Amino acid sequence: MRRTVSVALCEMLHAHHVKTVFGVPGAYSIDLLDQLAQRSLHYVLASHEAGAGFMAAGYAQVCAT
Repeated sequence: MRRTVSVALCEMLHAHHVKTVFGVPGAYSIDLLDQLAQRSLHYVLASHEAGAGFMAAGYAQVCAT
């Protein structure tokens, strides 16, 4: 089986202890969404790219350890 970019990205996120991912869904990201679900990473759906960025920035400030 070939290692996909989605698998590599999820492995990197797991290695850095990331638990929440923000993004905009689309046909291009279906494999990534499947990989996130398999690894129990929480995906926060946004309807606009800028909105996802603002949500991620706010989340990082509130949840920073």
